[in-house]
Amino acid sequence: MSRSKWAIFKCCMGMAAIVACLAAAAWAEPAPDEIERIMAQLDWQEGPSQQNLGQTARIMVPEGCLFLNGDDTRTFMTIGKNLTNGSEVGLVISDRMWLAHYSFDDVGYVRDDEKDSLDADAMLKSIREGVKEGNQERRKRGWEEMEVVGWARPPHYDEQTHNLEWALKFTNSLGESINHNTRILGRRGMMVVTLAVEPEEYEEALPWFRALQEGFSYVQGQRYSEFRDGDKVAKVGLTALVVGGATAAAVKSGLFKWIWKGLVFVVLAIVGFFRRLFGGRKQDGYGGGNDGHGGVNSGDMNGDGGGVVGG
Repeated sequence: MSRSKWAIFKCCMGMAAIVACLAAAAWAEPAPDEIERIMAQLDWQEGPSQQNLGQTARIMVPEGCLFLNGDDTRTFMTIGKNLTNGSEVGLVISDRMWLAHYSFDDVGYVRDDEKDSLDADAMLKSIREGVKEGNQERRKRGWEEMEVVGWARPPHYDEQTHNLEWALKFTNSLGESINHNTRILGRRGMMVVTLAVEPEEYEEALPWFRALQEGFSYVQGQRYSEFRDGDKVAKVGLTALVVGGATAAAVKSGLFKWIWKGLVFVVLAIVGFFRRLFGGRKQDGYGGGNDGHGGVNSGDMNGDGGGVVGG
């Protein structure tokens, strides 16, 4: 980054300093200036642009969003008190105050023969039991324990797109959080996608998140429909994906209000930095409605569309 660009960046960071300090007051480390330094060193890619999600998939990043690769995603998530495991392949953060996290699980080809027998009540009971166990790990790390409130959206499998989707509400002493999960089934595993957003902004963010997901695609040879005899087959089904994924979220998730807002406002300063260098949003929406980038106008958002094409 040139000295002139760095000067503009520092100016933009000043707009977020107060919020970052408030976040640091609740979370002792790292200090606000350290957060700024780390954030500035990450390889932010601005939309609209096509980005690789590891070597198995691609995502079209819309205008108004920034993208991080797998390595930088791990750095970002660690700052937000989230455990990482090396499977992270990307992160998209929107200036509309939501974040989408991508990781690939090479579990193998997941058969969807449970698609007509998903039992939301039974799964919720299992998830609550798993969360209690997950709280033991959170206590070891000095993190707030979590409790499952219930479904924000019960599990649903789309047989055409091969996407499994659900959303759970969690709570602790700091407030409520929603983890919206999508599993995009592929030939050799699945893309694990998590939407992190504040509960009061969830309904507004969901259609924009789904519009982002429309820009997802597996590369040739990795699509669900390209399964061949002899490929690795997963030992788990759709039910296990929901229960296991929700329990893991209870251990990993640190994106509650006090840290989520602090991080996002710091990142939004970087968004402002990019805009001052390269220009602002062209329209009220993610742009690109007719430019091949898969964008949509705000008038198109009705909250009920969108599926990810997994092949």
